[in-house]
Amino acid sequence: MNTQFKKLDHDYYDLENNYLSLSHTIHSNQKDGFLLTSIIVKNSDKISNVRLQIDDWLELRSACNDLHLSSAEKMSLNQWNAIIKKQQEVLDHLHDLSRFCK
Repeated sequence: MNTQFKKLDHDYYDLENNYLSLSHTIHSNQKDGFLLTSIIVKNSDKISNVRLQIDDWLELRSACNDLHLSSAEKMSLNQWNAIIKKQQEVLDHLHDLSRFCK
């Protein structure tokens, strides 16, 4: 896995480190802002927790009415969706690797 994420907001996300921390705050004029945070730790005990976080995000995103969001906020959501997709790919690779190493 020699993948690096581009800079998003104020953090760099790098899969070469021991963990991947993703955090982004989205504000809205009509609603309180909300913080999206997820972490991948290179530890198989944590993988199931990350999968739950991803599932929670996908459920929240599918239920979200984003009509009130600005174009910049929608772009942030699209970036977040791309990161979640990459997280899912990484988790699949880690899962395959852990099975191979057993």
